Amino acid sequence: MAKRTAGWQLSELPELRPGDWAYIRTKTIASFVIRFLFKSYYNHALWIAQILKNDQGVLQSVGIIESVAKGVSPGDLWKLYQKADIVIMRADCPDETAHQALMEAYKNGRKRYDWLIPLDIIRRYGWRNAFISLIWIIKGEKVLFPHVKDRSVVCVEAIQEPYADVGFPLTDKDWLLSPDPYSSSVARPIFYGYGPKIKAKVKP
Repeated sequence: MAKRTAGWQLSELPELRPGDWAYIRTKTIASFVIRFLFKSYYNHALWIAQILKNDQGVLQSVGIIESVAKGVSPGDLWKLYQKADIVIMRADCPDETAHQALMEAYKNGRKRYDWLIPLDIIRRYGWRNAFISLIWIIKGEKVLFPHVKDRSVVCVEAIQEPYADVGFPLTDKDWLLSPDPYSSSVARPIFYGYGPKIKAKVKP
């Protein structure tokens, strides 16, 4: 069973492997829209790329790869997301397969963020059906979005496509992976972390 920790620290993370990934809940207008569309608690996905420990085996930093507005970029998990809610995911595959998928993900470093993904939905469904799907979403229904592989990627495509490329698809290739711990039947959460609670100021 996945560990759940409030006010999580780097030292509390489980033993990670390159090729794991995380779903993150952030606090922006764009993240609210993504959660609304996907009906998911989380709104962002990123790769666990490098696990750095000191000589005593203590975790020092976790390098990540993520698709953000400026394109596919490297970063540091703790520096960027220490106050965010997070779930670490692991595919039910051998370590070597996860490593191969990560190596494929590095190739996305030349790709830009897919700002035109709404057009993929319209091309797949047509204007009328896309509008009907939006009505379903407004009513609280969860809708599957089409996945179209092209020269740009959103965050979940940056996870989904490399795994599919090494022969271990996380979901049906026709549908976009959702930022939801249970959107894939071949992956599982191994850690839940929740941002620190803000204590109310008490007057003396």
